[in-house]
Amino acid sequence: MKSLIHGLRGMRLAAAGALVCLATVAAAASPDFGIVSPEPGTTVKSPVVLRTTVVDAELGSPRDGLYHLHYSVDGGEEVALYRKHDVSIALRPGMHVITVELAGPNHRAVRAPKKVAFMVNE
Repeated sequence: MKSLIHGLRGMRLAAAGALVCLATVAAAASPDFGIVSPEPGTTVKSPVVLRTTVVDAELGSPRDGLYHLHYSVDGGEEVALYRKHDVSIALRPGMHVITVELAGPNHRAVRAPKKVAFMVNE
């Protein structure tokens, strides 16, 4: 009887450990992104180079079930990016904000949008 109880406890502990491992792997494999350039609060020249990073997500066509990025400048129209590359954006002098979000194949954001505010000089 004691060996049966110990066996059941061992199985419960093993199952709990497996669940923790699965949760850790799922959290680690969660898609994410960042804005590398321009850096927040900097002063840059036009055209501005938007450089992003993407982790644990392959960019491509939503028709193929892949992720993509949306970006907008100063709350304007969203532009979709289906591959990893720098974007050159011509902007007038002054303060600007670029907003970027990572979207799934259904075009819905999978993370909260990220923003960067910066100044453009002549």
